[in-house]
Amino acid sequence: MGTVSSIRIEEGVRVDPDRVLRLAARLGRIDAAHLISATRQDLIEQFARIELAVGQGDAGQAAWTAVEVERLADQVGMIGLARVARDLQDCCARDDRPALEAVTARLIRIGERSLSAMGVLAGRRG
Repeated sequence: MGTVSSIRIEEGVRVDPDRVLRLAARLGRIDAAHLISATRQDLIEQFARIELAVGQGDAGQAAWTAVEVERLADQVGMIGLARVARDLQDCCARDDRPALEAVTARLIRIGERSLSAMGVLAGRRG
């Protein structure tokens, strides 16, 4: 019998702090903080929609929702999350179910960590 190994997944979160600063300069600190807060809530909802769509085997809905995640993430500088959302769209286009499930799990992991990082940045900036 072989040995069972546990693999610890550590993925870096990429948030562009300069984009947060540009938002604050363009919108004002209070409005930028409100935009970031609203975007965080929207992303949480989109993550739930993606998980539901993937669970139901609806790659079309998952792809459409991943486009929205990419747009929202780009808007507030979550560049790593935007990249994973594009990867998810590619998996949907290829109709690659195993990859779709793996990338969905990655999107949720990166998403949760990005939301935490953005909360810290927003708190410092706003």
